[in-house]
Amino acid sequence: KLAYESSQDFQKELLSRKIQKEIYYDTCSWLDRVLEDKKRFNAWWWRENLSRIRGLGKTLSYGDATFISRYARELALERDTQEAGKVLLHKDAITSLEEALAKTRGANAVIVGGRGTGRHTVITMLSRMIERGDCYAEIEHKRLFEFDNTVLASLPDTEFISVFSRCFEEALISRNIVFVIRDTSELFDIGQKHGANIFQIMERFISHTEVSIICVCDQAFYQEGTHKMVFDKDF
Repeated sequence: KLAYESSQDFQKELLSRKIQKEIYYDTCSWLDRVLEDKKRFNAWWWRENLSRIRGLGKTLSYGDATFISRYARELALERDTQEAGKVLLHKDAITSLEEALAKTRGANAVIVGGRGTGRHTVITMLSRMIERGDCYAEIEHKRLFEFDNTVLASLPDTEFISVFSRCFEEALISRNIVFVIRDTSELFDIGQKHGANIFQIMERFISHTEVSIICVCDQAFYQEGTHKMVFDKDF
């Protein structure tokens, strides 16, 4: 505000761009809030952030993910220097996903959208929030693993079903695994080429409270008849 009130040249410049004083003030207020949120987001030493750090004992009470790690990567291990800005940009979508995973039953989600719409950013940012403890208590010990479609595609036909099933079986033992299928259409096709239907395999595990799945796909795949039946029933 001081810059506006102390400089007539600045006022004329804004008016030449059809920016009224009220719009300028509102924009400044919005920017102040964004910067303050970003500051609080990065200040791990603040009491509100320290209070969210998970207890080590409870974390160790869950099982391992040794086998899963061969065919999937843990998203919380990734780092992003633009994380705070992305969380603010996708705040509503992240909250919706967080609420879906916090359900006591059917804690699964399908994210539908085209490439470049932030589908994977939402998932990655939530995984980092969980890692920091900045999430609902119901999911504070969850670990998000994204299947590596390339690795799964390279499996012999005789091993695909057993490997895919065993990942879910280990997740039942671990009790805190959330599987992410980055491109559900692609993995579905991979499964078909190996003589398997990934939805039929997942259906054996999807009702268990200890396992959650996040599927990412475009609108065309989601709306396809048999796929939509599965999504509507279990997600």
